[in-house]
Amino acid sequence: QAFRAFAALDTRQTVLRRALADRTCGELRVHTTIEQELFYPAARRQLGARLLLDEAEVEHGAAETLMTQLTDLRPSDPKFAAIFLVLGEYVKHHIAEEQHTIFPRIARADDLDWEALAARIAKRRAELTQQLLPPGSEEHWIRIIERAMNADPIAGDSASLTSH
Repeated sequence: QAFRAFAALDTRQTVLRRALADRTCGELRVHTTIEQELFYPAARRQLGARLLLDEAEVEHGAAETLMTQLTDLRPSDPKFAAIFLVLGEYVKHHIAEEQHTIFPRIARADDLDWEALAARIAKRRAELTQQLLPPGSEEHWIRIIERAMNADPIAGDSASLTSH
């Protein structure tokens, strides 16, 4: 949803563009860190599907490169939107690949302690959320996305971030 909201923004809505990109990149970093630290090692032990998991990790690296580029650019830079939207395409591809190849295979693993893995993931998610995500409640970020989808580019965008 964040990628669609971003695509709907006018280039002059730099505050909203930066807020959406920062939050989205933070969420992606939480996700990729959890996968790399916890999920992929468990999947490797269960599946031995080395190529699939290696490919997923390469995709994470490519996404991280794009996210770093976004951090270094101003939201008014013409490449900012292009990089963010390409990141969205990478994410869409990555999710589809996981859902159609990795998850179905690991779901059949008999000796994986799903409860323990879920508990470790929840704990790590809480830690990473504190470290990597910009401040603001989930509801606050949902409102920002909704405002971005309905924003008036002529009116500016700083009010969209500050009014609750």
